[in-house]
Amino acid sequence: MASLNPIVNAFNPMIKLHYCFGIANLLKPYRNHMLYLLYAAGCIISSIVLCIKCFADTFEEIHQKSIVTAITSTATIFVLEMAAISFPLQSVLGCLRRQENHVFHYIDRIDSEFNYQLKTSFDYGALNRDVKIKVAISFLLSIILQAISTVSIECCESIFCSMHRFTCTVIMINGNITFLCLLKELLRRVNRMNKLLKSNQLWQKGYKEQKHDKMLKAWRTEIKFFSTIHTNCYLAIECMNKTYGYSHITTFAFCFYILTGYIFYVFINFSVVGMNFLYNILYPVASIITVIVYMLYVTVTCNEVTRENENLSHRIHKLGSDATKFIKQKEETNIDLEMVSHQLLHQKLVFCAHDFFDIDLKFLNLMVGAVTTYLIILLQF
Repeated sequence: MASLNPIVNAFNPMIKLHYCFGIANLLKPYRNHMLYLLYAAGCIISSIVLCIKCFADTFEEIHQKSIVTAITSTATIFVLEMAAISFPLQSVLGCLRRQENHVFHYIDRIDSEFNYQLKTSFDYGALNRDVKIKVAISFLLSIILQAISTVSIECCESIFCSMHRFTCTVIMINGNITFLCLLKELLRRVNRMNKLLKSNQLWQKGYKEQKHDKMLKAWRTEIKFFSTIHTNCYLAIECMNKTYGYSHITTFAFCFYILTGYIFYVFINFSVVGMNFLYNILYPVASIITVIVYMLYVTVTCNEVTRENENLSHRIHKLGSDATKFIKQKEETNIDLEMVSHQLLHQKLVFCAHDFFDIDLKFLNLMVGAVTTYLIILLQF
């Protein structure tokens, strides 16, 4: 049965896929909480058991590998497990919290406000097609990385290690691609609000045609509209921060390991065996490229949302100065402006990982500095 929420229908392919991986609560609370709680807990237990089996197989084959390869394989299994298990773990926590308001709820409120005030709507059909493409890309990327890892390992890894690598990669890529889709949709709505403020579309349509005694009411209606949009954007981002908090920490820890460990691994392979064993570094290089693209996209987009939020304050005040040219009750107008300014000051549109760090270009700068520092330390020995 289709949902009444159009944004939920647009994301339906991802929601169904998340049910299979035990991470559906990241997007929308599941109706049968206890039943899905048991299923998600089973996914976590099976993933841990598979990880333990992979450790056992790796230790049995350690005499067949070089020291660097053995350490890299063991560390990769552990980091992959930590990065992937955070998604079903957060789904279990979502079941236990029984949260009813999810990110789709707040996005639907934003779209309803735009539709009510401006008679405009978003293209959910195009969004649904985009979501289906993203799902296909996530599986294709997982298969490509698994195929590259198969030909890139020095000696054949066990079937359990291959299963663990593939399942963890699929879960991690799907979970993060879902976050990127939600991030893109929120940015579209913040951009539309900023463009509306910049063009002064509302007051140009209404203020000049009204009498002075009705202008204050029109101004307050307009301010309430922007305030409602901004509040729902803030609540949606807070919901995403709470939902993806642990996965952000583990995902960026995984990114740090890939950039540091695999760049060092590639350098050691070139310095020791040269170009004769180029296939050994195919998987590390592919992983490094994937991680760099992901980090650049996430940090740049999150930083764009934060920057748009900073521009809102300036444009709201410009809108207020334009409105006072037509409104006689300037004192009431200033009170409304002050209230909105306090809202923009305290409800900042910032993406973070459980308040450990903000996701923006400053964080990217810190990550590059940390990777460079650890690479210098490793290459000295």
